[in-house]
Amino acid sequence: MALACSRAAGEDDVALVGGEPVGFAIIPPDDDSMGTAQLHRIAVSPPGAMSWRGILQKTCKWVFDEHDIDRLWLYLLVSNTRAARLYQTLGFAEDGIMRASLRTADGRHDLVLMLLLREGWQIRKAKLRP
Repeated sequence: MALACSRAAGEDDVALVGGEPVGFAIIPPDDDSMGTAQLHRIAVSPPGAMSWRGILQKTCKWVFDEHDIDRLWLYLLVSNTRAARLYQTLGFAEDGIMRASLRTADGRHDLVLMLLLREGWQIRKAKLRP
C-alpha cells in the first residue's frame, strides 16, 4: 500500500492509497523562515482506510524527507493521552504546557505542546517497520 502526499496551491496535503484519497494533513509552514511547521490537523477517511499511526508516519516522512523543515510541532488537549502516546511512538516529545490556552463553552483548557525534530525523526525512522 503506497501513500503519496501532494499539495496544490492553497490546498491541504492529501494522502492517497492506490490513487484514492484516504486522508489529509494541514501543515502550514511557520512564517518565520526558521524551518518549522505546525501539524495543524490530520484526518483519515473512510475509517479503516489507513491506520492513524500509518498516516502520521507517512506524513512525518513527507515533511522531513521532501521539505526543508527541521521542526514539526503540534498541540493537543492534556486529556488526550491516547493521541499523545501515538505521537510519542513516532518520536514527538512534550515541550511544555500552554496553560489555559483553549477557550470552550465549558471554560479554559490546557494544551500540551509536542514537537519532533528532524534529527529525532531520522533516528526513529530507522527503527520503524517499512
